[in-house]
This record gives sequence, C-alpha cells and structure tokens, in this order.
Amino acid sequence: MKKLFHLPRILLSSNKGLSLIEVLVVSFFSVIIMGVLSYLLIAGESANSASAVRSDLQAEVRRAIDWITRDARQAVTWELAQNAPSGIHIKFKMVQGWSGGALQLSDYFIEYTYDSNTGVITRKKIDVATGDLLQSWVINNIISEPFYTRDTSDNVVALNADDLRSCGKLIVDIDGRKLIKGSTYFDYSLTAEIKVRNE
Repeated sequence: MKKLFHLPRILLSSNKGLSLIEVLVVSFFSVIIMGVLSYLLIAGESANSASAVRSDLQAEVRRAIDWITRDARQAVTWELAQNAPSGIHIKFKMVQGWSGGALQLSDYFIEYTYDSNTGVITRKKIDVATGDLLQSWVINNIISEPFYTRDTSDNVVALNADDLRSCGKLIVDIDGRKLIKGSTYFDYSLTAEIKVRNE
C-alpha cells in the first residue's frame, strides 16, 4: 500500500517539547502584553474618575450661581446695603410684591456666607421675627470670595455698601476646585453680574 501524503520526517519525530529559549521568548511577550493591557485599564479608570469629578464640580458651581442670582434678583439695593455686605457675606429680604404703592418684603432673610477655611458657601433662610433658622443649604469646594460690585470708575471691587448703592450691581464669581487624584485638581468658575432693584 502506498502512502498518499508524505509528512516531513522532522514533523513525525518531534516529541521533544519546547526549548528554554522558546519559553523565555513567549514569557517575555506575555509580560509586555499584560503590562500594556494593565496600563490601558488604569488610564481608562483615571479618565473616568476625572470626568466624574469635572461633572460634579461643574454642577455644583452652576447650582451656586443659579441660587444666588435667582435670589439676588428678588433683592433691593438698599436692603442688601443695610445688612453689611462684603466679599464673603450678603443678607436681604426678598421682594414679594407691591401693595399700596410700596414694596412688600418677605418675612425672612436670605443670607449667603462664605467660609474660606472650609471652602463652603452656606445659604440660610432665617425668620425675621425670631431669628430662627428655617432652612440651610451648603455649597462645597469654593476657593475664593464670591461677592463683588463695581466702583464709580466701573472697576470690579469687593462687595461693599457704598459701591453697591451707587452702581446697583452685584457680581457673583464662583470659583470651584476639586481634587481629581493625587495632587491633580480641576478648577471651574462662573461669573454673573446682576442688576439689583433700586426701588
């Protein structure tokens, strides 16, 4: 009987296994591939973590700007000015409407205070008659004074009663900072200029 297929003699008698060199080469390439895959996995997790931190900080800064500008649009210049405004503090009663040709103000104060030690802006709703705290909200990760106005030369200055009365503008600058990883920070800021009622 004649064989139809002829296999080379080397393939028929190769029961000897792998040499040490072949094992080392395969091991070397396996380590390289595993290292690259690990690096890609860690880089992807870091990018995902950084993205989440950015989103959180942007949302927090936007929320702070929205709250303060919404409230300040319901304030009156003289009411803001008589409650010792500064770069770290504003306090006022909100306009509720008109009655008999006069403004009707709320029976509560809205107060914003910035604490530079903790990086927190606190929004408080305080009963005018009793001084009781009705509600409180906290905005974290703020790194600088948030309240400014313009002087008579139209320069931006820290909020004060005299310049606020003369220009009638409240400038809110919210600068946020949040730690991403290690010593890497993400900064985000928004600014709003509000024309305060002068009635």
